[in-house]
Amino acid sequence: MTLIEQNDIVRKIITIDAPVSIVWQYLTTPDLMKLWMLDADMEMDILTDWKIGSPIKMKGKFHRIKFENTGTILTCQKEKVLIYTHLSSISRLAARAENFCTITFMLIPAEQSTTLELTITNFPTYAIFTHMAFYWKTTLEVLKRQLENNTL
Repeated sequence: MTLIEQNDIVRKIITIDAPVSIVWQYLTTPDLMKLWMLDADMEMDILTDWKIGSPIKMKGKFHRIKFENTGTILTCQKEKVLIYTHLSSISRLAARAENFCTITFMLIPAEQSTTLELTITNFPTYAIFTHMAFYWKTTLEVLKRQLENNTL
């Protein structure tokens, strides 16, 4: 995996030995998302219809602490690109545009694999920047392992 962190941008590039259609399912099907996004001590419900302009909500508990991540779907092109905004209630920041990160997943298909490029921008605080960089480095490895081995 390539990791680039500069000028408050997190970019992670990973090649997954799975077809783009399956990778897309894992990025956009709530029950499959839970397989790679959650830690053992987490519960989460993911609510969205993936339509541009629609809300996305991920709410649950982590170590018995309730959280609610909210955002808006900006782009959703099947098996190509998914972009949404993100704000966690744990940050205690107001739901104003400048406090939402933007998360972009780009998928590039190859014969037997898919390159997934994750880019995250617009960090309202350095703490959120470092948390997102750490979380997504680990989480993308879990996604890769889940897709390639069908195990966690």
